[in-house]
Amino acid sequence: MKRTIVISSLLLLPMLASALTLADVQNSDFWPGFWQGLTLPFRLFLKFFMHDLTIYEPTRTIWWYHVGFLVGVFAIFTGGHHSAK
Repeated sequence: MKRTIVISSLLLLPMLASALTLADVQNSDFWPGFWQGLTLPFRLFLKFFMHDLTIYEPTRTIWWYHVGFLVGVFAIFTGGHHSAK
């Protein structure tokens, strides 16, 4: 049962990330960039199967979006290394 919940949540998370990408957000700021940075590993995996999926929004030119994306990427890739001692 737990395995089914974990697998289904891992499958739903990238779908939610793609829904955020497709949403028409006029004022893109820190949080959409942060979310896309956090979901980067899943989006890279799905990119092999869904060629129209974007992993980064180059049309968003607000500085806070770029900062949020980088913070999200660093959080997902370095989060476990600092907490384990």
